Amino acid sequence: MDLHGHDSRRRPSINLDAGYVSISSINIYEPSTTLGLHGRKLICVIFTIISLFLISFINLIFSIIDYYYNQ
Repeated sequence: MDLHGHDSRRRPSINLDAGYVSISSINIYEPSTTLGLHGRKLICVIFTIISLFLISFINLIFSIIDYYYNQ
């Protein structure tokens, strides 16, 4: 509580969604789960993105090698 009796850890939050306005108060010290990604789900998403990047990179390398050998 601050001098005026308000909880200073809470901040107002305004959400706009298709013309509907929602005003609420959020606790700034509470952990954020905005996307609902935490723990194992977040690790799986990161692993999937890294795997796709590596597959694309390996495919690019093989395409370059194939191009130079077939000239």
